[in-house]
Amino acid sequence: MALSREDRFDFAIIPCSLEKAWDLPGVHGPRAARLAYRSPLFVAAQRLAAARAEQTLILSALHGLMADEHLVPGPYDVTFSRPEDPVVQPATLRRQAEALGLLRPSARALYVLPDDYAARLVEAIGEGAASSPNLLRGIALADLAAMRQCCIEALEGAIDAPR
Repeated sequence: MALSREDRFDFAIIPCSLEKAWDLPGVHGPRAARLAYRSPLFVAAQRLAAARAEQTLILSALHGLMADEHLVPGPYDVTFSRPEDPVVQPATLRRQAEALGLLRPSARALYVLPDDYAARLVEAIGEGAASSPNLLRGIALADLAAMRQCCIEALEGAIDAPR
């Protein structure tokens, strides 16, 4: 699938990040999800999502699917990459996806997710999720710079988006 400037989606689903607002001096208390994360990949994915989709959803390993304005209560360090972490359960992800409208038959979603995040979403919501294009499919999780560059290129013009 080619992703062009004209492609629009109902949802763009982007990952949270290790770097959070609470890492900065003087930042305390709840933050809107769109302001809680601050990695270069998150910023690039957020810009791409705003340009290509009606709604941005952020996938957090702890909190699950969140709309931009969802309040994140405070700092945390949970990732899908560590098996021992208390990650959000598939049933919770499915309920969130349903409540946000992601499971509507007509909903079009673009994933801008590392493979392990996308796999968790597919596990939770099934075949509809598996058929959505994932811009970051196949890029190694450790290669955050390549993921960020992929988002920038997709924002600037046409790019091949893996299915």
